[in-house]
Amino acid sequence: MFSVLIFVPFVVYFTYLARKVSKILERIDRRQEIIENKDDTRKE
Repeated sequence: MFSVLIFVPFVVYFTYLARKVSKILERIDRRQEIIENKDDTRKE
């Protein structure tokens, strides 16, 4: 029982971090697409 009480907060914290990281990566992807679109319009 005691080991579960120690283990659960770590799982919750890691899922929180994973969500945060995925949101940051999505934001970077969106920014990269915007930059690529700007580059494409300049070339034309």
